[in-house]
Amino acid sequence: DNLVWFARQLREAVSAHQRLVDLIVITPLIMDFDQVLVKTDIEGDVSVARQYERLLLAIEAARATLDQTIPVKVFPFMGFDMGKLLLERSHALDELKAFWAVNAVNQQDRTKGFSAITNGNLLGLKLYPPLGFNPYPNNTKEEDAYLPFYDWCVAEKIPITVHCQPGSFTGMKSEREMRSNTDSCNWLKLLKKYSDLRELRINFAHFGGETELT
Repeated sequence: DNLVWFARQLREAVSAHQRLVDLIVITPLIMDFDQVLVKTDIEGDVSVARQYERLLLAIEAARATLDQTIPVKVFPFMGFDMGKLLLERSHALDELKAFWAVNAVNQQDRTKGFSAITNGNLLGLKLYPPLGFNPYPNNTKEEDAYLPFYDWCVAEKIPITVHCQPGSFTGMKSEREMRSNTDSCNWLKLLKKYSDLRELRINFAHFGGETELT
């Protein structure tokens, strides 16, 4: 219902301003702060696979609304907890790659533009430093865990939206640490140190942070 309502609101907004638009793209968020591939029939299952399945069902149910004169296409971004990469004998990156290979847009279609991408395909990832993740590796363990993830995003041309706002939910006890982790300058340090990562596609959410606005 929310998808149908939002699609109509967007189309009406475009029509009201008489703007020449031939396609509207929305990127809802599905969250992976617990499980990726695990899916059960238990009521209340919040795994990303279950969320994605529900979104695909909603897209199918809303097809008549989405496919109109000005089509609305839905390409989800998937929230990923980078802390999983730090776990001993972690398989999180392999699970993410497997899920991505089946459900995300491929590079060939990506180069053709949004009109060539199947409605519902995953388009990008969203990262949340407030969970306890500093984008810039400051020790060997983090470097070994994060760099393969970044390299994969570069190779697959996966866009990353990064949360840059300290005034939100957090998995850290210290507000100082939270503000340090969400500082968008961490990404500048990353790109300066690892020149091969300069092809990372990064969208800095919330205007890049609260202090950066001033």
